Amino acid sequence: MTPRLSVIVPLYNEAERVEATTRAILATFDAGALHELLLVDDGSTDGTGEVVRRLSGEDPRVRGAGYDVNRGKGFAVRTGLQLASGDEVLFTDCDLSTPLDEYARLHAALEAGADIAIGSRALDPTLLEVHQPRYREVLGRAANGLLRRLDPHLGGFRDTQCGFKLFRGDVARFLATKQTLSRWGFDFELLHVAVKHGHKVTEVPVRWAHSGTSSLKPADYLRTLVELARVIWNDRRGRY
Repeated sequence: MTPRLSVIVPLYNEAERVEATTRAILATFDAGALHELLLVDDGSTDGTGEVVRRLSGEDPRVRGAGYDVNRGKGFAVRTGLQLASGDEVLFTDCDLSTPLDEYARLHAALEAGADIAIGSRALDPTLLEVHQPRYREVLGRAANGLLRRLDPHLGGFRDTQCGFKLFRGDVARFLATKQTLSRWGFDFELLHVAVKHGHKVTEVPVRWAHSGTSSLKPADYLRTLVELARVIWNDRRGRY
């Protein structure tokens, strides 16, 4: 039987793009597969919330959620994980940098026994259709190298930050109860907790194209160490 799929899209000031993304998701997954599309507005100031409310009124599969103050992408994803009721839960960025048909690769990993399948830009560079600016690629590799060296739970992953991840539904909802980080580090926090609790995580090479609209700044990479320290401290205190 085809699993019911919940798709989470975190949104911040995406009024011009969210409708096209919603149409693409609804067109990609037929009614039998898509259980719900969760559009989580992370305190946008450009009218995103109004667009989300209109879209949710047009199709019963589309559910809007949000809050008035920007809390960070991690907070938006956690909100979606808490609300998702599907057998599988996918989160994807609104720019669809990873094409939606790459879901099939992640779903195959879950069918093969994984609890979580994470898209990776590092495993097969030939799948990168449009590269990030050079400085961002260098900083990203350096940040990932630090994560792998300093946290044994992350040692097996080449790309923790790709915004295309698929979870078994029960695992997604469990991880939402443990997540504490609301911004850049939430991806590796979720993976740290998953590995700690014995969940099988498979890294899957996916196609990816830089959209040119990311709000990520060089200083955000420097926050890696601060947020990783929080994860390690949380673990030592028994938070996970």
